[in-house]
Amino acid sequence: MEVSDTATYVIIRNYGFKQKGDELLQAIKDGTGGFTTVLDGLKAYLEHGIQLNLIQDKFPKEVSQHGS
Repeated sequence: MEVSDTATYVIIRNYGFKQKGDELLQAIKDGTGGFTTVLDGLKAYLEHGIQLNLIQDKFPKEVSQHGS
């Protein structure tokens, strides 16, 4: 794929899944859920200088066990 000198095109590929059927679908969902969040935050930062803190805000200590 060819893009202009001022554009960026990102492809993310995730390999190595051993599961099948419903377990594979769940593993894919679990393994890719954060990609769009991170890319959205990076886009906002690179294009507008805005730091969204999407990862830090995803699991605040006050509402989740993930923050402990």
